[in-house]
Amino acid sequence: MAVAQANWSLQGDYFESCTCDLVCPCIFLMPPTKGYCEALVAWHIKKGSMGSTKLDGLNVVVWLRSPKILTDGNWRLALYIDDRADEKQKEALATYMVAKSVAILRCWPDSYQSCWGQSASIEFKQEEKSATSSSKA
Repeated sequence: MAVAQANWSLQGDYFESCTCDLVCPCIFLMPPTKGYCEALVAWHIKKGSMGSTKLDGLNVVVWLRSPKILTDGNWRLALYIDDRADEKQKEALATYMVAKSVAILRCWPDSYQSCWGQSASIEFKQEEKSATSSSKA
């Protein structure tokens, strides 16, 4: 199912954390504070669908490692999709995430060294005004 052909609707929470100090300079294309940047980006989909495939309550995590400035390339990427997703949901989430990644990577066509994906147990827990997520591969 091509992303351009599907009607998408996603609502939920987004989390991002990395090894850089306080504000990640990488988003401004500056050198990482520790010489490399390793980040986890997570989405908890409260309500969503791709076409007729419901994605409510599912989670997705992307791990990224950039050994230097993002524009220098040699990134390593990993996509983890909630193991509670059925095959149609996994396909929908992978299709969406790959399409979004391709759009970003067009800016730096030779930027990533390797990429892989797998199902993982991803738990989302929200308490009052803070939220946490964890994953196990």
